[in-house]
Amino acid sequence: MPRPEIPVSASHNIPAGAQDIHPNGQARMGIRRPAGRAAPLGNTLKAPLCNGTGHYGGEHDRCVAIVGGGYTGLSLAAYLVTSGRQVYLVEADPERRRALTQGQVPIYEPGLEAVLPQAAADAVLQVTGDLRRALGTTRMIFVAVGTPPSAHHRADLSAVTSVISEIRAHARPGTVVVLKSTVPPGTARRIQGQLQGPPFRLPVVSCPEFLREGSALRDMRSPARQVIGGDDREAMRRLEAVIRAPGVPVVRTDWTSAELIKYGSNSFLALKISFANELARFAELVGADIAAVVQ
Repeated sequence: MPRPEIPVSASHNIPAGAQDIHPNGQARMGIRRPAGRAAPLGNTLKAPLCNGTGHYGGEHDRCVAIVGGGYTGLSLAAYLVTSGRQVYLVEADPERRRALTQGQVPIYEPGLEAVLPQAAADAVLQVTGDLRRALGTTRMIFVAVGTPPSAHHRADLSAVTSVISEIRAHARPGTVVVLKSTVPPGTARRIQGQLQGPPFRLPVVSCPEFLREGSALRDMRSPARQVIGGDDREAMRRLEAVIRAPGVPVVRTDWTSAELIKYGSNSFLALKISFANELARFAELVGADIAAVVQ
């Protein structure tokens, strides 16, 4: 009799479909799609008219930029456009840019194919390789590039470092830099030191993501909690106004605590997976129903 392996997720129960176990990595999704399209999410996509300052109708941050068209960046883009915002998605990979501009989604995640192609057609999602262009139009930029483990088993922050350097060179006053990439504790504080000035300060806010494969959009809309870390209350308030999901608790803290919450969540998920698999082995020995046990 084969030994059952019970994967667990970051939710309170222990269903299958877990992802994002490695604290340095971003979720990897295949490009192969099942037959059929995902069901529409029920939101009407309407294009706000950005005036080049990131404002619309007197409101701040109707236009935002996301750097990185991977799992986190695409899921965040889908969530924001269905929340009534215009998104500039900055992607360095020309093949991925081409796919997105042609109405194709380069990863599979339920719901994305129902949102992103239509958003691009309606011009509420604009895909570009030009970060400087996005910085000229928006006043909030989400950094969602990958931080894979290096050969020395440390987070490779080269993509983050490159993006921050370009932001420092081309951002305008009033721009808020939001770190969505998974980075080691202390990274945001160091980045804030780089963005202090001159000629002006660009506030950095940590905002880690807690997404599961197969339910990323649902997790964006109804997360267990939202974590916002920083030292600039106005920048944190602006970010909360952009991403806030009604009824969801918000943890407001400092940069390093926000980064450690992400690492702790990933580590606890790995611990739950290991524990569930050990429990499955014991259930096999004593003849217990592991599905009933974990439920």
